Amino acid sequence: MRPLSRVLLLSCLLLAFGFSGQRTHAQGATSAGTDFWLGYMENLDLGLNGPPYLYLVVNALQSAQVVLEVPATGDAFPYSVPAGGSTVIYVPANFSYPVGAEVYYADGLHITADVPVTVHAIHHRLYFSEATLVLPYPELGTDYMVVAEKDVDGSSPSEFLVQATADGTAVQITPSVLTSSFRPAGVPFTVMLDAGNTFQLQSFDDLTGTVVTGLDPAKPIAVFGGSKMGRVTCMAATDHLWTQLMPTTSWGVHFAAVPYKDRGGDIFKILALNDGTTVTTTTGLTLPLDAGEYAAPLLSTPALITSDAPVAVVQFNQSQDCNGAPGDGCMAFVPPSDHRSLSSRFWSLTGPGGAPTGWTPLHTLNVVTQAKAGAPSVLLDGVDIGPQFLPMPAAAGWYYLRTDIVEGPHVLQSGSPYQAQVSAFGDYNGLTYYTGYQEEMVSTAVIGPERPAVLDLFVPVGAPWVFQAAQPGSQGTLTIVDATGRIVRQWSNMHDGQVVRHDLGPGAFAYLFQERQGGVRQRGRLVVMP
Repeated sequence: MRPLSRVLLLSCLLLAFGFSGQRTHAQGATSAGTDFWLGYMENLDLGLNGPPYLYLVVNALQSAQVVLEVPATGDAFPYSVPAGGSTVIYVPANFSYPVGAEVYYADGLHITADVPVTVHAIHHRLYFSEATLVLPYPELGTDYMVVAEKDVDGSSPSEFLVQATADGTAVQITPSVLTSSFRPAGVPFTVMLDAGNTFQLQSFDDLTGTVVTGLDPAKPIAVFGGSKMGRVTCMAATDHLWTQLMPTTSWGVHFAAVPYKDRGGDIFKILALNDGTTVTTTTGLTLPLDAGEYAAPLLSTPALITSDAPVAVVQFNQSQDCNGAPGDGCMAFVPPSDHRSLSSRFWSLTGPGGAPTGWTPLHTLNVVTQAKAGAPSVLLDGVDIGPQFLPMPAAAGWYYLRTDIVEGPHVLQSGSPYQAQVSAFGDYNGLTYYTGYQEEMVSTAVIGPERPAVLDLFVPVGAPWVFQAAQPGSQGTLTIVDATGRIVRQWSNMHDGQVVRHDLGPGAFAYLFQERQGGVRQRGRLVVMP
């Protein structure tokens, strides 16, 4: 291949990353997709709190045809989603969830669509509701570390669920604590699952730090963590906890934490992947952690969380008796701060029966964004809510908003990338989920520095090479683009000095390196030498 000229290099980058003002879809991290796998976890059945109501909210930029499948039975249910809108799908009433400390279950769900959509899953139950953003198939992986939650008085188990996407999937599990089925801590065991099958494990201790590994890299798995019934820091009130977990390859080093509106602060559980990890917050905390260890600080004000190695962050609303406002425990996996959107569609639900006491009639929206000069314009259902944003304390250039919304469908749009989180609270009840990330291609030039470093990289074909960042110690996403503007490779957890293994053939490519903190730090030519 003839080496690319500087002009062609810049053209490729403009096409791939939207510098020209046109946004294009890329094969990078995105919560939009056409293939999703979903597993519900065990909830508390008191008899008096009735059956569970299981929903899917499917959101589409284009008109979409969606199919909900139960692989174990072969049942399939078709639905339509209007362009720019959302459709609420009620999971069939005969579908339930696994019950028990160590159980295999056949009724996992599979959602497919003919165009990219985002999916939110909701588990409504009187006093025990919860919700999660559902990750598409390309966002799944084979390496996970569980985040769950222990019930304060130990009367109900923490739990997690593993779901297979392919037949003959072998999954190795190394519990962090003694399980309810007497699996010892630190001793791995293996389970076999077919497509759509799930495996649920429980413990009356906290299963956070449990390692879950799919043994075949060609067969990714989905993992969900939480608690059957969790009291979060308070004894009196309990709620179901459930969120989909990101694989460790998608963990990050920079997060924006915004506690929920009108509460006394939230617990942010921070789990380390590597030994010797140091986590800091703009509230002044310094937290040293080793692999599998976690800290769970209470943050009462919005803050940035940073680390020198990948971590997972999960936000917990406290039990109602702790926070002094209606709304019980719930949890949401916090995406790294570079997982942002320019446009989101979502439908906030109260529950069946028009929001009787104990369901979730109080709806709120958290938004966090970054800008160089004042809060940007952000449209909620066509109305500019930009003036409501406040500067984040001790975090220059970061802004946040917490506002009430009404039940029903909503559209959020902005010219600046943001993260948005929806919560619904009621009397001793609560649920929360993120709207998604990069539903439309986010221009990496929006927040980037004015003059990113231009640096050529030369690597040998078929052999590992060492990534050299223009700024020592940098961490972020490295993206390789071919002459047509197509993204051909992407590494989301790249750091200066990291050994890169690749299968690129001889030739010249364009590359771009974006730091976790946001912003293009480096771009140039990548030459693969024969």
